[in-house]
Amino acid sequence: MPNWSSASNDSSPFLNRIRAACRRKGYTYRTEKTDLRWIVRYVKYHDKRHPS
Repeated sequence: MPNWSSASNDSSPFLNRIRAACRRKGYTYRTEKTDLRWIVRYVKYHDKRHPS
């Protein structure tokens, strides 16, 4: 099983924007963490390519 704990410590500008949006919307820390992990998994699955 991969270690996804690095998602919460990542200093990527993209993930920082997602994190800021979650906090602005008042999401709980657990929801923010879960969303970030899913996003990291999705991006890694697609070999970090831009969707366009």
